[in-house]
Amino acid sequence: MKKLVTFMIVFGMSFSLIACSKDSVSKVSYDSNNLESMLDAIEKEVEDQTVELEEKTEQLCDKIGDTYESFTNNKTSISDFYKDSLAQSKTLYSKIETISIDYFKCVASQGLSEKDDWQDKMDDWGYVWKDGLEDWYQEWSGAYTDLYRAWDDALEEGYESTLSYDEYDKEYDGMYDAHDKAYDDMYDLQDKTYSDLYDKASAVRSGFYNKNKNVEELIKNIGKEEEEIVEEEAEEVEVDQTSMTGLRPEFKEAMDAYEAFYQEYCDFLKNFDEDSADLTILTKYYQLIDELEEMDESFEEWEDEDLNDEELQYYLDVNSRVLQMLADVM
Repeated sequence: MKKLVTFMIVFGMSFSLIACSKDSVSKVSYDSNNLESMLDAIEKEVEDQTVELEEKTEQLCDKIGDTYESFTNNKTSISDFYKDSLAQSKTLYSKIETISIDYFKCVASQGLSEKDDWQDKMDDWGYVWKDGLEDWYQEWSGAYTDLYRAWDDALEEGYESTLSYDEYDKEYDGMYDAHDKAYDDMYDLQDKTYSDLYDKASAVRSGFYNKNKNVEELIKNIGKEEEEIVEEEAEEVEVDQTSMTGLRPEFKEAMDAYEAFYQEYCDFLKNFDEDSADLTILTKYYQLIDELEEMDESFEEWEDEDLNDEELQYYLDVNSRVLQMLADVM
């Protein structure tokens, strides 16, 4: 007589970073000068919310009991549970985002000269953040499943004792629709939270590649077209770059970063075994593949710039050396 409910979700996440400051909206405090403290704070937030939701779920399931009468007496509590758990998720996600943004700022404050250093810190943050959201999903989806079973058992008892089939079916459909909507709301919120913070982390990561430490500015410009960003900047005097001599610092920095990345990439490929079962090596490989597209796009954007003679020659030289590196490992 019961209807089967199956819940599924797929997570694919990986990125990283690190932060520091006192959280104004959370009971969990963290040291603004200690990266581990930030990671511990995210884990503690998830742990605290998990314990709280477990207790609420257990209490409500006990109140519903296994009779139709006890279910009827607690229908309002079931609706309140759905609303409260959604609000609880919003609070948790807000806290995680606050800590994460502070974390990004802390990474930037420690310097971006060593790519491997800040990238490792980004990875540390990514693992903790990903695991936190996965743990929270397991908790709230499990709680919803337990609650579903509780009221479904109580309704079935009502059908076996007092309810006609039509009465049971109407009651069940109403409860199931409310339950299904509550689940969808929770899933959509988590999906949006993941996407939003992923975009922020990606913007910061891209900025770090270009030695941009202004985390707030990088986040503010998410989703804006390049033209919009330019319009918001202070008015600058236009200069004909082709009439200038020498290499602009930002140009040389971008070229050197591009060449350094391909040096790292090709060095890795020389020792890479596609049949390797080492997860560390495979993770590094896919990470480099993700970065490759980003670096190529950044490099190619300079083709549309007005390069002076020295910059054009430097651009061609870098491109030639990179092509030779690739040829050597093919």
